[in-house]
Amino acid sequence: ISGSIAGLFVGYNFQNGNLVYGAELAASKADIDFDICGDCDFNRFIDLKARVGWSSGKALFFGVLGYGMDTYEVAPDQSDGSGPVYGVGVDVKFGERLFLGAEVLRRNLSHDPQSPFVAIDADITTITARVGMQF
Repeated sequence: ISGSIAGLFVGYNFQNGNLVYGAELAASKADIDFDICGDCDFNRFIDLKARVGWSSGKALFFGVLGYGMDTYEVAPDQSDGSGPVYGVGVDVKFGERLFLGAEVLRRNLSHDPQSPFVAIDADITTITARVGMQF
């Protein structure tokens, strides 16, 4: 499996001492292909995540747990899947409002398609570089 993902995220965090917790919604356009199948690919992900982390200076180390949805396509058929997502990451603040980060996310997605040809259960791990702005 190989490919790329680009997307946007929005979230809100609360801080109590060094403990940080909040929620995040991420939507991504994907182009993840399976080498063993000519026209098989994941083309969309939507993730709703709860985040809990520890703030240490300008760095926030966090874990996430949530629910994800995707669209898997075997032309011309497609299947919408869903399942749990979980992972870890770090965000580092630069300046007053900008932060850079990285996240490793595991998606366990199940599909109940209309066509048995695209029936799959997928465990996908992504490594994401993040750029964000605090408001």
